Amino acid sequence: ALDPAGKYGDQAVRDALSGRHGTRTMTYRYDRLSKDNTFIEPIDFVVKGSVSNNALADIKRTAKFTILDRGSINYLQDRIRPWARLRMPDGGFVEWSLGVFILSTPGRTLSEGGVVSRNVDAYDPLLALQQDKVIDRYSILEGTLYTDAINDLADDFTFARSITPSPLALTVTMEWEPGTTKLRILNDLLAAINYQSAS
Repeated sequence: ALDPAGKYGDQAVRDALSGRHGTRTMTYRYDRLSKDNTFIEPIDFVVKGSVSNNALADIKRTAKFTILDRGSINYLQDRIRPWARLRMPDGGFVEWSLGVFILSTPGRTLSEGGVVSRNVDAYDPLLALQQDKVIDRYSILEGTLYTDAINDLADDFTFARSITPSPLALTVTMEWEPGTTKLRILNDLLAAINYQSAS
């Protein structure tokens, strides 16, 4: 369904997107989440933002935010979830999440008017898997279900990843050298059963 909330039908959303009933109006809003992706509060101090997706990159989704510095963001733990909002003819909205992003710790900028803001680079939580490397040789035994191995690998992290179960199992034991990133192992497992790489 084009409306994740299920309030509007697909054709109504298409009509609004194409401007059939007048000018299309898009707005954006932002949520602050905890490090385990639990909703904390809506926030109104993101003054500018952009989200990029590069299908060929290991970390496919990145973002940039300009945030007014009100002292309420913990850059080491909090996450931001931006939403794109399409205004419907009846005044309601269809909303789409643009992802969840972990934040860098930016420097402060002081404008001529005395307003303090921060320009924040933000990354998909898969960054944690890219930065985490196996210390020893990592092995998955023959007979293990691929999706079980994938879930075991992702369970070490606070963000949840849902994956469609597959009955396919390893026909041989697979191994990775010390220093391999867990993101590389995850994507190798996904590719072996013809699943899309993690995004």
